Formats: sequence, structure tokens, C-alpha cells
Amino acid sequence: MLAVLERFRSSYLGQFLDLSKQIEQEAMIAEENLKYLTILEEPCQQLANCSIRDIPLLYPKLLRCIRMIWKLSPFYNTADKITSLLCLVSKIHS
Repeated sequence: MLAVLERFRSSYLGQFLDLSKQIEQEAMIAEENLKYLTILEEPCQQLANCSIRDIPLLYPKLLRCIRMIWKLSPFYNTADKITSLLCLVSKIHS
């Protein structure tokens, strides 16, 4: 596609390059997020399958994982994003 736009000096070339760059950036963000969020899979599965009385026993591990994501992830290091993650995790058992 790029070669065709360049060959014909299309007026859409700039827009195409901008969108292509944005897609690459968002794909990189998605890969990074997946890398960090997969550590929540096991504790969230345990939380989803446990009895209500066992929830307090599982929260420390889950919160340590979330803290690690907050400290290390370049995309979950803001109050808004980590708050959203905590809200999503809190809905697992309900």
C-alpha cells in the first residue's frame, strides 16, 4: 500500500504514515500491557473460584502483583490507570 501511495504521490500518504505510526505505537502498548497483566491471571482465577471467606487470604498476593504492575509498567504508572485496574479486579468475584 505504501509503495502505491508513494509511487503516485498520493495526497493521502501523510495521513497513511501517521495512522501507520499510531497503529505501531498502540500495538507496542498492547504488547507491554499483556506482558504485565498476565501476572494477574493466576491470582484473579483463584479469587474468582474461591469462597467469600477466603477472599481476604488472596488479596495480599493480588495487591502485590498490582503494585508491581504500577511500579514497572510504562503504561499503568498513573493514578487513573491503576485505579481503573483496581476497579476491574474488584469486580471479579461479584
